[in-house]
Amino acid sequence: MKKISIWGVILLVMLFIQIPICIANDAQNNKQSLSNDSVTGQQLFKSAYDSYFNAQIAEDSSEVSKMYAKAISDISKAVTLEQHNSDYWILGSLIWRGKGGISYAKGYFNNAELLLNQKLKENPADIGANIDYAILCYAGDVRFWENYPFYENVAKEYARKTIDLCESKLEKEENSNLVRVIAMSKLILDKPDECKELLIKAKNIDLKKAEFSIMKFLGLEIKENTGNSSNAFYEELYENTISKNRWFWYVESHNIPKEFLLYYITDGSRNNNL
Repeated sequence: MKKISIWGVILLVMLFIQIPICIANDAQNNKQSLSNDSVTGQQLFKSAYDSYFNAQIAEDSSEVSKMYAKAISDISKAVTLEQHNSDYWILGSLIWRGKGGISYAKGYFNNAELLLNQKLKENPADIGANIDYAILCYAGDVRFWENYPFYENVAKEYARKTIDLCESKLEKEENSNLVRVIAMSKLILDKPDECKELLIKAKNIDLKKAEFSIMKFLGLEIKENTGNSSNAFYEELYENTISKNRWFWYVESHNIPKEFLLYYITDGSRNNNL
């Protein structure tokens, strides 16, 4: 039998990698052509968050005003296109609170809460809705309200429920995203050390799965760098913020975990299909 050269192996790998990429691109293009409003909503959402983030770290007051104006414009268009998307309303609440529009911030919060409550009513076991509602009640605009202690208790209740739902699923399958969700729940329950350990565990699960799949496919001991995965990103974000008691802009120490959770809940790239 002829031995396959190393270049032959590389060619085979490239072939197997490119075929699914082409299929995925075609599927994505078809999806975009069928759902232009959804794509536009996501683009506006991302643009609004970028403007909000830059406004928070900017020093020039005139630039801050322009950035908030852009953020408000984009998020207003996004919620008009996709009124059912709670992430948009949550971000809108943050933007208006930062701008000083308190009544608008409360209004956006209320809409987000209503949407998540509807999801939970339809499916109480929806893990994504449970963790989002827990974060909203713990870190959302309500933390500035007089009745925040009530919402904080609700947040902890839903965090515990989220952990139970995730652990039940983890008994059947190993899922790094479920481990990450438990980590976020632990942060709500004031257990930052456990949160950190779980984020590291989620990252390591991804690493092991990636290494195993490549070794099985080629029969070679090749390690893949999965440092760009969401779980690796959040573990690194934790190290650079909560572990060092700082955020990208000034916030009081006790609010840093809340900003971390808000960053997570407004991350459009996270996988919430759990």
